[in-house]
Amino acid sequence: MVLHRKYGIACIVFVVCLAAAVLSMPGMLSSLFENKPESFSSGGGKAVSSNYTHEASIGISGGTASSTAYTAQAGFLVPGIINAVPQITRIVDFAFLNDETFAIDLDSCVTDDQQPSEMIWQVTPADTVLKADFDGHVVDFSAPRWADTTDVKFKVIDPAGASDSVTVTAIVTWPADIGEVADQLPKTYELEQNYPNPFNPQTTISYALPKASNVTVTVFNMRGQRIAELVHGKKEAGYHTVVWEAGTNPSGTYIIRMRAGDTIKIKKCLLLK
Repeated sequence: MVLHRKYGIACIVFVVCLAAAVLSMPGMLSSLFENKPESFSSGGGKAVSSNYTHEASIGISGGTASSTAYTAQAGFLVPGIINAVPQITRIVDFAFLNDETFAIDLDSCVTDDQQPSEMIWQVTPADTVLKADFDGHVVDFSAPRWADTTDVKFKVIDPAGASDSVTVTAIVTWPADIGEVADQLPKTYELEQNYPNPFNPQTTISYALPKASNVTVTVFNMRGQRIAELVHGKKEAGYHTVVWEAGTNPSGTYIIRMRAGDTIKIKKCLLLK
């Protein structure tokens, strides 16, 4: 009788435990199979969740790529479209006569996954006497009454901000007719008034040489202290310009001195900040 009673109690305890386990099972199953976000690395950035799209900035050697979409599917990353860096082609050193113009069609000088017409171009001659005028994406160079050699920087930027640049040499020469050359050359050494004046923070200084000469163009303050030497070396006959970047110099009157051969020319200029 006692033995039957013990077995009966054990059976009751087993049934109660089994019932408790069954009642708690939905919560356990819900926790076990819940679709939780999963984090993983994607090289250029961090993508979150195997069911979401994340944008990661990707760096590419030689340029900068735009944000690139990465879609996680079944635990794998599928790369989106990477913005290619534009490449400047076919722009090399060039030469022309100063009574002519020289044109470059920039649309034919770039390769990229974007349309050439969508590119932004910047063309910067080192000597501002060489003019670069745009007609759409065609740049026309001209340099009347000037003959010399200068650098020209070309920079192209695509809509995503990636860019490429190249610097080439422009050579401007006089026409073959020596009489025409003589007519275009200045007759005397001249130092023109800087423009603009007053100025802040930069101004352009123009000077003329009747023949090839060793030239220095120097800026002094009113105490006679040398502030900047803008030109030092031999220059061809003709008309030239140089830009003075005043930078951190204080407001005030400055002296511009040009020395060429045995000639010295002086102008005053005013920096206003």
